[in-house]
Formats: sequence, C-alpha cells, structure tokens
Amino acid sequence: MKKMQRALAFLLMCTLLVGLLPLASSPAEGFTPAHDVIRIGLNAHRSWSTPPNVRLVNAGGLRIGSFNAARQFVPSAQATHADLRIVASGNSLTVTNAAGTVIHTGQTVSVGPANLALTTTYTLPHARYGGNVRTSFDFFGGFRITASGGRLTVINYVDLENYLKGVIPYEMPASWPLAALQAQAIAARTFAVRHFGRHASHGFDLSNTTWCQVYRGMHGTTDRTNQSVTSTRGQVILHNGRPIQAVYHSASGGATENSENVWGNPYAYLRGVPDPHGAIQSVRWSRTLTPAEFLTHMRNRDANFGLSDIANAQVQPTAMGNVLSVTFTSSSGATRVYHRNAARDRVLTGLHPTFNSQRFTITRNQGALAGVLEADDYAEDLPTLEDLYPYYSQLEITAMAAEGQVALDTASEAAIEAMNAGGVTYTITNYGFGHGVGMSQWGAFGLANAGHTAAQIIHFYYTGVTITGTSGQPPQPPLPPGVFADVPQGAWFYEAVQYVRDQGLMTGTGPNTFAPLENTTRGMFVTILGRMAGVSAMDYNLRGTITGSLVNVRSGPSTGHGIVTQLPNGTQVTIIGRAENWFRIQTGNQTGYVLHSLITPQSGTYHDVHAGAFFTPYVEWAARHNIVEGVGEGMFAPNRLLNRQEMVTMLYRYVNAMNISLPQNNVPQFQDFNQIAVWARPAATALQRAGIIQGVGEGRFDPTGNSYRASVAMMIMNFHRDFG
Repeated sequence: MKKMQRALAFLLMCTLLVGLLPLASSPAEGFTPAHDVIRIGLNAHRSWSTPPNVRLVNAGGLRIGSFNAARQFVPSAQATHADLRIVASGNSLTVTNAAGTVIHTGQTVSVGPANLALTTTYTLPHARYGGNVRTSFDFFGGFRITASGGRLTVINYVDLENYLKGVIPYEMPASWPLAALQAQAIAARTFAVRHFGRHASHGFDLSNTTWCQVYRGMHGTTDRTNQSVTSTRGQVILHNGRPIQAVYHSASGGATENSENVWGNPYAYLRGVPDPHGAIQSVRWSRTLTPAEFLTHMRNRDANFGLSDIANAQVQPTAMGNVLSVTFTSSSGATRVYHRNAARDRVLTGLHPTFNSQRFTITRNQGALAGVLEADDYAEDLPTLEDLYPYYSQLEITAMAAEGQVALDTASEAAIEAMNAGGVTYTITNYGFGHGVGMSQWGAFGLANAGHTAAQIIHFYYTGVTITGTSGQPPQPPLPPGVFADVPQGAWFYEAVQYVRDQGLMTGTGPNTFAPLENTTRGMFVTILGRMAGVSAMDYNLRGTITGSLVNVRSGPSTGHGIVTQLPNGTQVTIIGRAENWFRIQTGNQTGYVLHSLITPQSGTYHDVHAGAFFTPYVEWAARHNIVEGVGEGMFAPNRLLNRQEMVTMLYRYVNAMNISLPQNNVPQFQDFNQIAVWARPAATALQRAGIIQGVGEGRFDPTGNSYRASVAMMIMNFHRDFG
C-alpha cells in the first residue's frame, strides 16, 4: 500500500543526491556587535502566558539596582537577597524577600546577581508552557521586570555568549556532531547580532521562542553544546560587511529555497541549493482526502476560498522543486491561487500537527488504487504522526519515523471508499519541516557526519558570505562547463539529461545547473524542436533598422566597451540576441551591441515574441511550418508554462511537418483519456502507441500537469533516438 501512495506522490522529485560543493569565502572581515549584552523577553511573543508573579533565587544573592546605557547592572544598595518574589497588581509590582518583607514597590524593578558566575533560578508559579509542566529555568545575568495590567514583562539581560549557550541545546540536539552544533552556534549568533532591538518597543531585543530563537537558559546545556559556542566565539556570518539574515529551519526535504520564493524579499546570500542531507525520509507524510474533504479543509483555512468545489489542484514548483504557488480550479473554471509561504500555510496547516514545509506535492488520483484498500490494512497497525503528537517531541517523532515505527501515509475513510470505488481523491505529500530558507539543521547533521566542518556547512547554505574570526577558505575548483550539480548519477533523469545536452537539444539554466524540476515554457519547448530539426537561427531571426544618424556598435552591452563599427540611419541588421537595454546584432560578418532605442525591430508572426529572445527564431520557424498556433489575438505566450497535452500536441505536429512515420503498437489507453482535451487526443494516442510517452504512472497521462524539464528531456531522448 505504501509503495502505491509514494508513487502517487511522485517521490522521484525528492531523490536528488548531489555531491557537496562548498562555496568559497572571501577573506574574513572584522565585525563588532553593537552590545556585549543582549536583552531577552522571557514571557513574550508566543511563549509562556504572561505571569502575575515570578520568583528569583540565587545562592550568591540578588541586589536591586538599574541597568546603564551599556546594559551593565549597577546596584543601588549593597543588601543581598537569596530569594525574591515579584507580584503584579495593576501597573504596580511588589518585591518581597524570603521573610515576606517588602523591599521594593513601583512599576519596574531591576535585579542583578552579586556573583556574575552564578545563575539565577527563574520560576513562574502559575504559568503554562504548552503541555510542559516545567516552569523553573536557570539564567545567567540580571532581570528587568515591569508590571502592566496585572501582568509582568520579564527581560533577561545576559552576555551574548551565555545567551547562545542557552539557545543551542534547544535548537539542536546535544548528541549531534560538533561541526553541526558549531554551525548552529554561528548562525544563532549572527541572527542575534543582526536583530539587536528587534522588539525595542517592548524593551528587549529578542523573545525566547521560535518567533526569534528558542532560549531556555542553562538547564539543558551540556559540555558539547557549550563547546560549540566557546570554540566559535565571536564568529558572525557577513555579506558585504553586514550580518546576514541567518535564518534556518529543521529539514529542507531535498532542496532549500530562494528567500523571495518564500517571503517575497530577495537576499543574495539566501539562494536555494540541492540539499540531499535535508531529505530525510522520516520528515515526510502524506494525507489522502476526497474532493469534498479537501474543499472543507480549504474553507476552514480560508474563509474567502470562494470555490464551489475542487476539480483540480495544481502545484507550480520553483527551480529547486519547492512550491511557488498552488492553483485550485473549480468545475466552473474559477480559480483560487496561493503564492509562496501562503501556499504552505493555507494548504498544509491543519492536515498535520507537527511537520509542514515549502516542499510538497498534490496528486489528483482517480481509480489508481481501486479495489486494493481496507482501512485496517491502510493503517498497518502503526501509530500515525497525529497519534504521537503532542506526547512526543518533534525530534523523538522523527527518530521513530526513521525506524519505521510510524505510519507516514494516511487516508480518511471516505477517501479509502472513493479509491475502492474508482473515484477521485487528492494526495498531499509533504517533505521536510520548516520554511526551507537558509540552513537546514538536519542537512547540517548529515554534512557534519560526512566529515564537513562548520565553516563548510555555513558556506554550503549561505551563498557568497564570509565568517568573521576565520581565515576564509580557498576557492573551490568550479565544475566543468555542462556538468550539472543538480543532475547526479543515479537520478532517474540522469541519462536523458546527458543525452539532450550532448545532442545540443537542451542546455542548462546556468553554468552548472539544469533545473530538472523546473517547468518548461512554450518558448523553451519550441526551441528544443527547432534545434532537433537543425534550424539555423540566422534564417529566422528578426531584422531591425538603425534609427540614429550614426550609431556606435560596441563589443559588449555597455558604453564602457569598445566601438566595433558605426552604422548610418536606415541600415538593416539582424537581431541575434539581447542583454538588458541592448540588442546583439549582426551586419555582414560583424557582430556587436546597440542600444534598444537606436533600433526599430520588425514584427514577427506573434506580437509577444520579441526580437533578440532565445526562442524567437524557433517560434518563427515553427509558426511558418504549422507546428505551433498562438493563444489568440496574435499572441504566442512564450513564457507561459507548458502543460503535458500542449507538449505532446506540439511534438506530434512536428512529426507531421517532418514527415516522420510512427509505429502504432497496441497499448492500453490512458485511464484519464477522457480528461485530455479533444484537440490533444490524437497526439497523445499516437505518441503513446509509438512508445515515446508512457504517462506519469498507474496508467495516467495527467494532461494538464506540468512539463518538468527532466520529463521533457526523457521524452525528447526517447523520440530522438528512434526518429531524430
């Protein structure tokens, strides 16, 4: 059963196993934090409920005083008290010692230890923290406590390095390799110093929760976690001399993501990377629902969902295979779209209580599992992740799942009945835990186990950064051109990618990236067909007319490049490329660059296929040979994502234009044949019978599904080997 569920979830998208290539750092830069002392709000921002009273106990004694501008405690009296109780009443508080004597009243009190080497036990007698009954923690440093509305705001003034000792054991298990703990310490320190004053309106810098960083004082510290802090003392991650947004998450699920694809804000150092060590199997789950159940779930998540039913749910992945958007479509054609982090929040929250991430799939099933399920068999007598929550921690649940003690795949009873009856269901499969930006903690664990240092881990997850207090790393040798870091040997698409690369049919999306899980656009696919036909781009490039009196043609796309030649007004040139505000042109045997404003390009077949684009000559060729049709009103939509039925239709029209004869083998019709558009059915049938396409599994074609570059490479290889 589980094998079938995993097939439905297209697990092949998360099998990328990429060799580690640490990014080189520049020479280390210097940086001094704004303060040595950080202020932490202990009962603020999604943490413990704000208490009406607290207790402070220190064996070396506590004093009343104040904090100066340097955040140092200055006692106002020499008397010490081993045990203090602070109680709020309205906007006032009362401080009493162990004997019950009142020693201070007012709205605020500042308390510091007589011996800075000793911790103070901080107790919240009537507080709640989730299902945890523990309410006493040990903290270094002093406290500033303020009463408001019968509640207390407690701020811990603590040395930055001691603060980190109280962060690391709660953000990463102490048993993990030291290099992973050190990477966590460097990232946590960087996060802290970048966000000094983040909650200044409340009187503190950071809260003690996942809203900022988890901080529970010294109770959970170990020699190893303390060592991770002391051995990296002062090390901060910089980009252009400034501390970075050193965000991190639990497990990427297979690849981290560009920050703008999750939160909308681009950071040059928060770039997505293939992350095989973050793709642990245990942080994965799937849930299968009926369309009605899925609709109810979405309406619960969004009161403005608006659709009357769910006829389809389409995920648009990023180049790294994470979710950029989810589009829901009703039977009437109405749509509801969620982008970036909103897609994760709206779709996943409520389906699973523990894990959700920016990496998930939605698979529409119809009859694929008919007649093979019973509810008891489906559960396999294993507890589900929901059964274990909240009795076990996330780490404990992960460990149990890794050992096969947990059912990762679940389905509602109604969904099981629908699958048995051959009806439609939706399987939502999640990989990883967290937002997926920056460092993956499980990935750091895997990299450390593989022998990589903390600095290498940092450079792997944060692009183009330096680390203060280190000597930097020598540049790593680049991969040879055409070797794709995201196409490892053993991947199901490896052979196909090598084939289309070697044949010159498809190129990478960068010097060493192929982006196998990125969607193919209409312009990309027509370009592949043109290359396969051996089309000369020069024969179909659009021409243009020089409009200036005497125009400089430069060797590169800027005025800083030398002048190749000068052309008079009215000269006809061929436009062979473009770079920002420049056209690359050819006149005679000379090529060069001319500003856009100095050329009037001719129009092609389609208004939106502009001169100089990589696909322009191939779209012109395809249009003249009746291989493509526009989308209406003289438009081709070259940048629109290509679905599978459009793809096979273009390839079939290419077959006819090239007078290629295809074999017609006797094969079973696709189970979802009736969902294929009428105009695409001849193409899907012919290419299926010729063995060029096999569908997406379980006898389905998925006509409106995405045409991933890896899948396109596979289809083109199959076609070109036999008919190219």
